[in-house]
Amino acid sequence: MGRMLSIPADVVYIQEPFNLQTSMDSMDYRFRHWFPYTPGMEDRESVMQSLERTLEFRHRAPVPETFGPYRALKRKTRQILENSDHRWHRRRPLIKDPLALFSAEDLAKRFHLDVVCMVRHPLAFCSSLKKWNWKFPFSHFLEQPALMERHFAAEADEIRRFAEEEQPIVHQAALLWNLFHKVIRSYQQDHPDWHFPRHAEVVADPVPQFEILYQKLGLEFNDEVALKLSQSLHGGRGETSQTIYQPRDASSVGHTWKKRLATEEIAHVLARTQVLRKHFYPEESDLSQVRRCETIWGWSAMSA
Repeated sequence: MGRMLSIPADVVYIQEPFNLQTSMDSMDYRFRHWFPYTPGMEDRESVMQSLERTLEFRHRAPVPETFGPYRALKRKTRQILENSDHRWHRRRPLIKDPLALFSAEDLAKRFHLDVVCMVRHPLAFCSSLKKWNWKFPFSHFLEQPALMERHFAAEADEIRRFAEEEQPIVHQAALLWNLFHKVIRSYQQDHPDWHFPRHAEVVADPVPQFEILYQKLGLEFNDEVALKLSQSLHGGRGETSQTIYQPRDASSVGHTWKKRLATEEIAHVLARTQVLRKHFYPEESDLSQVRRCETIWGWSAMSA
């Protein structure tokens, strides 16, 4: 989504400033928790000032220590020139960062952001975490009291159990999906001007879906954008062995979960996410109607 919205020349893509491992590449602040909640941070103002420099194209990523003097100077010079060019042409920054989910309201209010929040089906989400074996330290939620009080008071005992004893990766993923989408549902209710596209629908019919989103965001959607979008979503592979962005095969992305999740894992995810799934996917509210979704998800494997 981030890469596709940054196709226009007047948009500059900024990669995950809230990422613990790589945040310094995008802003001069190092976070202590995955999915930080900025309203509860003691040094919130430091975060905001740092992000402001990023949005104004004044941040320069640190030069790796392995670089020699000439290479380091070349890197610094290029960053200075690029930032100056972005400011001169008044380009629009685009921050792609799912890790900023819990801080979205705070950031949007401070910087007057247009917010796009991608909604992904729990089976697809959980299969991705299983593929990469992305285990989550649930203590990072418990160590943010303001976050727990604001959003997860009712889930505190379950989060604590997951923090104290590591659970199977798909079980972790199902809990994360519920927590994330509980917050997203509240955003939908409180911010009707935000945008909440469903991943499956964007993948199934990308060009018209992106054209609508471009119009809502005030971005120019022309033939060049349509061509690049089509090339990106129709010339790649359904599966990839790298976490970096690569062109994908849109026709197969919606079905990859069937290759990754076992029957019992599918059953667990569907059972654990049922309440919130009914909100985001009301067409699945009655599982006896699941076959009606085959054209998007390929549900035939679930009928067993």
